[in-house]
Order: sequence, then C-alpha cells, then structure tokens
Amino acid sequence: MSNFTATDVANIRRAPPLCPGSFVAVPDKDYALFDYDVHRTRHNDLQVPGIAFRSNRQVGEYVQLVFKEPGGTGERMWVCITAASGSGWYSGVLNNDPVSLHSIKCGDTVTFGAANIIKRMRDGEPSSY
Repeated sequence: MSNFTATDVANIRRAPPLCPGSFVAVPDKDYALFDYDVHRTRHNDLQVPGIAFRSNRQVGEYVQLVFKEPGGTGERMWVCITAASGSGWYSGVLNNDPVSLHSIKCGDTVTFGAANIIKRMRDGEPSSY
C-alpha cells in the first residue's frame, strides 16, 4: 500500500536541480539524489537496470541511491523500501551512516523515484539486476 498523496508525487516531479549534472533536488531537504534517467541523456557510462525493473521494486527490498549535498561529492547508500506507489515512487528508510553528508542520517525516511535507483540488494549481495 502507498502512503503517497498526489501532492507528494507532484512535488517530487517539480523539484528543481540543486546540484550540477545528474542530481535532482529533493523538496524540503538539503540533499539531492542522482537521477539515472537525466544522467543517461548525456552519458553512457553506467550499467543500471531498465526503468521497468526499477519501477517494480517491492516493500522490504534494499536499493542503492546516490545522495549529494551542494558543493559535496556523491555518496552511495542503501535504503530499505517501506512503501511503494505502484507507479515507480517509493518511500524508504536509510540503512547506512553517511560518511560525508550532514543533512541525512541512518534511519531517516527517504522519498525517491525509480530513476534514482542504481542497484538493488539480492540475497544479501549488491546486484544491478
């Protein structure tokens, strides 16, 4: 079941760029998330699952996202999905202690889209597929 409202999804979609390149701002947060779909329009350097795969993740799965604060470098971290909208939007809980980020911590709730997923955890091991 989803705990997203139409307003939540609309706010995510309207988020303006915060960091240069392939990162998109997260509304009301001091960090941005890597957006693979934006990135691949300019680069073909990452092996990431297709959008259909990334749009069908389930509650309880772990996925990897890349977070970045303005002026900082990206940091890859795992998020456990706690809610899925069925249309590629998710909510989850950060499962890592950030090394270089100060605006988010382990246990914080993260709202993200399928375009932000770069990996998933399968059988306890990171997997791109």
